[in-house]
Amino acid sequence: MATFPLAKIIKLMNLSTSDNDHEALLALRNAQRIVTLHNKSWEDLLKKSEQNQLISTTQPQRNSSYSPIDKPPRPRARNKQSTYDLQAYLFEFIFQKDMDTGQKAFVKSLHSFWCRQGELTSKQQDVLERICKLKGLRYC
Repeated sequence: MATFPLAKIIKLMNLSTSDNDHEALLALRNAQRIVTLHNKSWEDLLKKSEQNQLISTTQPQRNSSYSPIDKPPRPRARNKQSTYDLQAYLFEFIFQKDMDTGQKAFVKSLHSFWCRQGELTSKQQDVLERICKLKGLRYC
């Protein structure tokens, strides 16, 4: 059987905190489906995480190991340039902040999507903006 998709579980657990109840419930059900598919239990995952020290009970780690060098090509259309600039700024801001393991994995997945697709969806951008605001970003 393939390796256990821990990053996917972390992403789904982050989605489970959504204000949209349908999205949160769907994320939890998908996470449970993956755990069951791999013949694991939540207890197994948590014990393994403790052993590997994936769950930190101390302060969050500084996210200095990942710097977003990669950026998608700048769009030529003027109406998309301001969105691109904002998204680039948000990523530059957030990668300089302390994040716990789950936040770090989620933001990395957003950044990877942005690099592949060239832009975030409006919902993804809203979530990224909320995370940045929680980390102290103030802009108009």
